[in-house]
Amino acid sequence: MVDARLPAEWLGSIRIDKLSDRAFRILAGALMWCNGQGTDGAVPARYTKYLHPDGDDQDAFDELEASGLWSRVEDGYLLAGWSDDLHQSTAEEIHRYRDAAKPLDAVDRVLDPVSLDALRDAARRVVVSDEVESYLVRLVRATREHEDLQLGASPRASVALYRASQTSAYLAGRDFVLPDDVAELVVPVLTHRLVVDVDRELRGATAADALAELVGRVPVGVGAGMR
Repeated sequence: MVDARLPAEWLGSIRIDKLSDRAFRILAGALMWCNGQGTDGAVPARYTKYLHPDGDDQDAFDELEASGLWSRVEDGYLLAGWSDDLHQSTAEEIHRYRDAAKPLDAVDRVLDPVSLDALRDAARRVVVSDEVESYLVRLVRATREHEDLQLGASPRASVALYRASQTSAYLAGRDFVLPDDVAELVVPVLTHRLVVDVDRELRGATAADALAELVGRVPVGVGAGMR
């Protein structure tokens, strides 16, 4: 993917500052569309409706033309100075980038599929005691009751935390899961699965902080054991 670039020269530019909001959004939309399609700044008339959420706006089109930011051509519009003034990638550059952008081809295999499956199966044989599983479930359930969270972790999140804890124990050379394995993975495994209440978020609340608080608040339970 080649990203559109907003030229630094636009900052403080009189002709940019004078644009209406709609005209500027159409201009920015044209930059992104042309980069994505590799058209060197050409926008065919049949595609101008995609440059703004509300569709075509002839007044805004005329405003951009009067500002010298694009010109009318036979089948649509052409942004002025695509590579020189706007500093955007040409179609040839985009083509070269897409041909070269295959990073996975340069990655050497470190494990064959059979060995990977064997490691996964070995990790899943790591024992999770009833006490540790209960601790894990109580942590996940507590996210659904936390005052900072609009949406807590789902049952699928419990499964993800369970599997991650088994893997952590396996990598540590153990055949059983400790509560510490669970506690250490709560934030990295669950954070992206939560939705923070909007009002609380405006006051600085985060999902990671809520989870850290729960780890400190939810008791491990008798018989679960700690490191």
